[in-house]
Amino acid sequence: MPFLFQSSPTSSIKVHTQVACAVTFVLFSFCYLLFYQPNVLAAGQHVLSKGQTTYVGWVGAVLITITLLLLQRVVFAFTKLSKRAHAITFFPSMLVLTIITDVSSNIDLGFSFGGWYVAVPLLMALFAAVVWAARQMEPFEPEPATDGFMSRTIWVNLLVMMIMMVAVGLFSNTDEAFHYRMEMEQCIVKGKYNKALKVGRNSQVRDPQLTMLRAFALTKKRQLGERFFEYPFIKIGETLLPDTIGNRVILLDDSTIATVVKSARARLDYKLVDMLIDKDLEKFKATVVKAYPDSLMPKHYAEALALYKHLTGKEWRTVEKKKDEGKKDKKGRKKKKEKQQPVEEEVAKVDPMLLRLQDFLKLKQEKGKKETKLLLWKHFRKTYWYYYFDCQPY
Repeated sequence: MPFLFQSSPTSSIKVHTQVACAVTFVLFSFCYLLFYQPNVLAAGQHVLSKGQTTYVGWVGAVLITITLLLLQRVVFAFTKLSKRAHAITFFPSMLVLTIITDVSSNIDLGFSFGGWYVAVPLLMALFAAVVWAARQMEPFEPEPATDGFMSRTIWVNLLVMMIMMVAVGLFSNTDEAFHYRMEMEQCIVKGKYNKALKVGRNSQVRDPQLTMLRAFALTKKRQLGERFFEYPFIKIGETLLPDTIGNRVILLDDSTIATVVKSARARLDYKLVDMLIDKDLEKFKATVVKAYPDSLMPKHYAEALALYKHLTGKEWRTVEKKKDEGKKDKKGRKKKKEKQQPVEEEVAKVDPMLLRLQDFLKLKQEKGKKETKLLLWKHFRKTYWYYYFDCQPY
């Protein structure tokens, strides 16, 4: 694209400077928009268009980058800064890039430019002053001793570009929870529940909307009772569903999330998880044993029942009487009752969950050892017990 750059017949340093700065800007803008801010831009476009349009990551990254590069060429045409101050011509483009990615995490409650109403005029006035000063000094700049891409002029410009890139990152939307929420919502819209559950999996960020979205995705995969406590979570209000307190969605409809409890099994799982969050083991035990047979008990439910037995000393299992008990044999005699082991003794022998709970409690009681918390986190952070005893480091 020869029209994008000016070359000097006497030296190639000016064109090298322009190429270096332009390539740096294009790479930064495209990668920044495609890999870091696509979910934020998707939320902004969805709200501003009232759901009529959908943001496509790579298309948006290409179009925005090209537009901002053309804006820089217009600024360069007016300022003519081509030496050590050439990078300054990218300032308006960097400023626009910052503004469009500074989407409020509460944009669904109302759009606002926030402090940019004041900041933009001040920054543009400062930019004009710097351009004027640079124009006055440029004729007195010494010719670079080294030509080509290793010249000091290019590295000074690249340093200025780097400072502006850091500023873009600092003043745009860096709300980690909001980024995760928007990515999860986009995955859920597409029905990619496994991918949604991988978002922020290794992060310790807690957010009520994230918790709600994870509960929804886990329910869709029929794994709510199996994996809910594997994630950091926070619940606000009385439910894991959308409400007027804090649980709301942007790219999805509230009705989409609410429909998950149309199934009786899903409603039951939501109720059981709510009980576990409230640490109401007595009520939980009375409800879960009627709904799940021993062989199909989800992991977290089994962990809670093992803890219930440990804390209360009560056995939660019920022993069914044999169907042929009390019946007569072929000779007309009553069948003898088989001698059965006490339930608690039998359970203690065969229940691996109780043994694992004992390992957890033993490790938890080892106070004073620096590695104890690390071992608890390493081996038990995905258990209900880790939550119940407030072991989580967040």
